[in-house]
Amino acid sequence: MNASTAKAAAHIDEFVVRRDADLLEAAADSLQAVAVSDEPDPERRRALRAETLEQWLRLFAAIDAARDPKFDPGDLPSVRVSPPPVGDMTYPPGVDPSMIKDPAARSEYERSITENRRKTESYNLQTKLRRLDDRLQPRLEAFVHAVFASSKADRQEIEAAIQAFVPARQRAEQLRRRLVPPTTP
Repeated sequence: MNASTAKAAAHIDEFVVRRDADLLEAAADSLQAVAVSDEPDPERRRALRAETLEQWLRLFAAIDAARDPKFDPGDLPSVRVSPPPVGDMTYPPGVDPSMIKDPAARSEYERSITENRRKTESYNLQTKLRRLDDRLQPRLEAFVHAVFASSKADRQEIEAAIQAFVPARQRAEQLRRRLVPPTTP
């Protein structure tokens, strides 16, 4: 495997574990650095373009797997969580939980803080994934159009890669429309 495609594969694998969208950005940057046309040997050039396409498709499959279809960009997390009132005492939002002497109220407040932190992390990830998807799609298309021809063999190679590495039906159909070159007369 080429150093750049190996690096991209490692970033994608790490994203699957850590769910850090910056890893997918790094994977895309590594794939962007692959210069298929610089490879003088035709067999190695074909192998390099195939492994680069594989990693691009794995990257989009990782995006699809991590995307929450129920994500609502309008459902923003709170900037600061409001603690529950304790008797006549109302604490300001964002107060340190240790300031709340009532153990039940403090525990409820800490749970709310934890839930909001999770919501914030999820919101940020979902937003980044959607932005990455929009930004990276043209890069994948440019790569495919630069290194694949509209020959039957090339179309079949792209189709086989989509079938092998893109489990999401909707994504696979989108990629077929955008990536598989039309037949030349």
